[in-house]
Amino acid sequence: MQENKYNDLMQKIELEELTQTNIDVESYIQLLAIYLYQDKIADAKYLWRRIPQVLKEDNNELERLNLVMCTLIANNATDFFRQVDYPWSANIKHIMQDLFERMRSDVLTLVGQAYISIFEHDLMQLTHLSRDELKQACQALDWKYENEDQKAVIIPKKPAPNTEFTASSEDLLLKLTDFVSFLEN
Repeated sequence: MQENKYNDLMQKIELEELTQTNIDVESYIQLLAIYLYQDKIADAKYLWRRIPQVLKEDNNELERLNLVMCTLIANNATDFFRQVDYPWSANIKHIMQDLFERMRSDVLTLVGQAYISIFEHDLMQLTHLSRDELKQACQALDWKYENEDQKAVIIPKKPAPNTEFTASSEDLLLKLTDFVSFLEN
């Protein structure tokens, strides 16, 4: 993930929010979308609370971003893909597309680490991919298909173990918590 991809725009909007009394709803929408893309869920939640209620009630896109944020908080990938499928305005369309791709990649990575095998239909629902797109993604990841004539089963290839240990115990605990939460959902 390119964590710094939208940093300049984010800093500009944050500065605008601090220095001006009234910022437009488009700036709030962009900032919220950037926070979601950068996985800054706490920042997104606090921003949602700061946005004036009048702006929230009158803007469908802002409400939809809140629903997307709620799915990320709940770590519900299926609902995320359902909520992110929306005709976003031009100023955040590329951000939401990047978020969509990042989440799809994250889900495939988790499936590759956690599953020995998974039904094609289940993975299609989980990733919101068509059958052809899923086959292409699986080929790119070097995953195997079995029983293609019947109920297809995908066998993920286990990623090579990372021999470099750089994560702190807090980071590892957070990742383990996220992983268990993902499996429970």
